[in-house]
Parts: sequence; structure tokens; C-alpha cells
Amino acid sequence: MKTYNKKIDIDANIDCEPININKNTWNEILNNKQITDEKTLDILLVLLHSENYECCRKEIGLKLNYKHNVAVTTSITNFSKKILKHYPKIKPPRWGNDTIQYWHIPFMGRWIKRGRGTKKVIIGF
Repeated sequence: MKTYNKKIDIDANIDCEPININKNTWNEILNNKQITDEKTLDILLVLLHSENYECCRKEIGLKLNYKHNVAVTTSITNFSKKILKHYPKIKPPRWGNDTIQYWHIPFMGRWIKRGRGTKKVIIGF
């Protein structure tokens, strides 16, 4: 089992490097059924309709009646992997151990840590 010793302050904003996806590319991605499925669209719509476009995966899961928030994580990770497969010029950021930050791709690299939960924010769509 991997362990990470990354400590994040409570109520901290975490901004990653900007990702090279423009509005036209997002339009292509969101309209491509090979990349964006209904489950992914549902998750993105929950975020777009949330206050300040913020929502943690637990809140998303509850709003979509998922039994566990792992379904949200799996959908977003798979969505990001499909984006990278179809658009190999997109360069996602990596964690210190060189693994890809898949959540960064649809959420444009902005996370807000609030207490025990992490909010994912859509900016740039």
C-alpha cells in the first residue's frame, strides 16, 4: 500500500498549474460520446448547479443517489483517462511520485480543502 506524507492545511486553497484545454476542445470533449458518458455529464451538471460551482464527491454521490462516492471518483478518473487517450497533447500535472493528477483535468486544477472534505471546483468551462 502506498502512503503519502502530504499535509494540507484545513481551509486551504490548492491551485495546480493551468491545463492546456481551451473552450473549443472542451466543447469537443463534452460532445464526444466516446469520452463523455451520461454518468460523467450528471456529475458535471451537479457541480455546475452547486453553489460557487463547488461540491465534494460525497455531496455529488448523495445528489445522484450513488451508494458510495467511489462511483464518482471512478467516473472522473475514467473520464480523464479517455481525454488523455483522445488528446495526447494535453499535459496533465503529476504528483511528486510522478502519478497523474486525474482530478485536475476536468476541474482545472482548483481544489478547496474545507475541514475533512475536499471540494472540487470547475473553472474555465
